[in-house]
Amino acid sequence: MALTDKGAGPSTIHTSTQIVRSVLDVAVDDGALKENPARNLRLQRSASTEKLFLTPTQVEDLANAIAPPFGTLIRFAAYTGLRAGEIGALRMRRVDLSRGVVEVAESLADVRGKMVFGPTKNYARRHVPLPAFLRDEMEEFVRGRRRDLDALVFTNMGGGPLRHNWFSKARFRPAVIAAGLPASLRFHDLRHTYAAFCINSTADPYAVMRRMGHSSITVTYGTYGHLFPRRDEDITAGLEALRATVERRSA
Repeated sequence: MALTDKGAGPSTIHTSTQIVRSVLDVAVDDGALKENPARNLRLQRSASTEKLFLTPTQVEDLANAIAPPFGTLIRFAAYTGLRAGEIGALRMRRVDLSRGVVEVAESLADVRGKMVFGPTKNYARRHVPLPAFLRDEMEEFVRGRRRDLDALVFTNMGGGPLRHNWFSKARFRPAVIAAGLPASLRFHDLRHTYAAFCINSTADPYAVMRRMGHSSITVTYGTYGHLFPRRDEDITAGLEALRATVERRSA
């Protein structure tokens, strides 16, 4: 109840609970606990927020409007779909630019002012391919840092972990206004934008699910089902074609 009493929202509480669960899992593995008391906690769901989807031009406008060196971060978010915490936790060892792929294995959260590394939202790892243009940009972005495999890819101005609340208020919000984008745009909308890009590129629902790191196809459909093209006319035409084969055989 302490986080609730201090005004923390469902999203912050969910992230904090994930970290507590992972710590207690270690205690169970070490024999200090018989079971994880936080495993079956029921949490309040975050309130539904309207999703905004950017066009490629708007993504570029935002990347150009933000203070350096965060333009690459904007493009990375919009063309990989990683969550803010996953971006903050991304280390050099997880970026394979020769293959053009990043491994998503950790998440970073600000818990009561302390930056804490923990598991991804669904406790699962995934690999996300990079478009060629982004791979080339990342080559330049990490130049000179690739030998330090534990180094963070995206950092604050001092080279430390990127605190998302600071980034959102000090860099992202001003860039949104400067780029002439809707004032309600959130950093998480870049993740929604990536999903829309994938769907518009004719990706099937399971491919979108894997890239987004969803726990099930139900989550993918529940979040982005309205973006998938409706195939009712194609199905009806297919049924007509099947019936026509019977008519031709009896003619």
